Amino acid sequence: MKKLVAAILTLALCLSVCACGSTKSPAPEPTISPEEREQLKAELKDEILSEMAQDTPAPALQTPEPNPAPSEIRPELKDFLDSYESFIDEYLEFMKQYASADANSMISMLGEYTQIMTRYADFAQKVDAWDQNEMTPAELSYYLEVTTRCSQKLLSAIS
Repeated sequence: MKKLVAAILTLALCLSVCACGSTKSPAPEPTISPEEREQLKAELKDEILSEMAQDTPAPALQTPEPNPAPSEIRPELKDFLDSYESFIDEYLEFMKQYASADANSMISMLGEYTQIMTRYADFAQKVDAWDQNEMTPAELSYYLEVTTRCSQKLLSAIS
């Protein structure tokens, strides 16, 4: 479903760029009132929260080398969780840029937003695919630490 929405948004962006290229006179610059800007922010925030709240089952991924020592963290899990947190940081940086952008920049950022949301959906499925019941105590602790930190970052950005 998310990929369909991403494809539709990308198509709309392409069509708007093509349509703009065929006019001979400059198009009037769109103006967005502060109220409309706040409404767009609120709609985007609601969309992000609803996507985060959806609990879609993730395809099963094989976790490599089960049964590590209880005090060890598998490098694959650590690398994945570190890359997830790095992605969240990139996403938040994009949202800061989006929040301070003018109307024309917002429209041009739509394609990048679509790519980010596709990456987010992939990460969400992979995070859910790690079976917490098969994690060592050290892995579970690190998993919870990283996912909690990411959730706190996302919540603080909304506030």
